[in-house]
Amino acid sequence: MTDIINSSVDIAEVTLEDIESLVSMANQSKNAVEAVIARVQQQLVNSATIQTNMQQLVEETQNAAALSATNHELGESLMSELVVLK
Repeated sequence: MTDIINSSVDIAEVTLEDIESLVSMANQSKNAVEAVIARVQQQLVNSATIQTNMQQLVEETQNAAALSATNHELGESLMSELVVLK
């Protein structure tokens, strides 16, 4: 009978060690997932910043194109005025 009790205690100790190992692995997995989440959140912030910068670049490019067209029109007007003065 003592052998059965000792065997049961040994099995319980091994089971406890296995459970502690599983808890440790679960905590490591949790920490890894939290690190990944933090990185993804930072990438989202960076993506939003890039999007804002790209939108500003598009608006500034459109403005520059409009001003360039105006400069071209002024140049054409000036050329026609100078032709008259010749």
